[in-house]
Amino acid sequence: MKLRAMFVVALAAAAVPADAAQIVTTYKGTANIQYDDYNYFQGLTGSHDFEVIYTLDDSLGKVGANGVNLSNITGGTLSGFSNPISAVIKTGGVVISLGDVMTHGASATRFNDYDIEGFGVPEDFIADVIDQIIMTDPSTGILEQLTVRNSLRSSVNQFYATADYMSPFSYVAQPGDVSDASVSGFARHLVDTNTGKFISRTYVQFRTTSVSSEVLQSAVPEPATWATMLLGFGLIGGGMRYRRRQRVRVTYA
Repeated sequence: MKLRAMFVVALAAAAVPADAAQIVTTYKGTANIQYDDYNYFQGLTGSHDFEVIYTLDDSLGKVGANGVNLSNITGGTLSGFSNPISAVIKTGGVVISLGDVMTHGASATRFNDYDIEGFGVPEDFIADVIDQIIMTDPSTGILEQLTVRNSLRSSVNQFYATADYMSPFSYVAQPGDVSDASVSGFARHLVDTNTGKFISRTYVQFRTTSVSSEVLQSAVPEPATWATMLLGFGLIGGGMRYRRRQRVRVTYA
């Protein structure tokens, strides 16, 4: 019984979950391909169903909060933290993956019944964004930028019950909700900053019709978790040695 109790304690100690996690948020809706000089979408034109899947690692970036109403994780070189988000875009049979290479800024924002604009109109709001500065040439003033952003907001329907980004949810857009295609989409621009003119560009508008989020898996364990796990493994080892000692019997004639 003593050995069994040691194993129970050891396994309990080793099984403590990590605090950090990966959260997968999926936006679905209609994509309207406006320009595609870079041929990302392989000749597609017009409107197509889209799916954008963001993976958020909350062990990276910086978490900000405002009571129970607001949750926000930011990262990238703008804020001095690692990029916490990657994204995969799927539309018309085309798949585009965006990682953390040269990410200028990235954020995952969640509002619940929060007056974001200060006009006395509380809203629910969810948005994920990656902003990459791909290349800057100071001698010519040429700037290349890539952005992917999805969002949904509503002052009519309370679709986000909590601002805790760790809370799984699923929602289909209702009348009164807003998915602003003027700020949501995929864009890659090569711009002459001296004149403000586009040299080449890809621009696709996203209009979100549904959004869901789930906790995917534990990320890298926190230091306290590592210490607890090592304690558990140590107890298991000690229990095994105790068991071997119990098997040794010495008899004398």
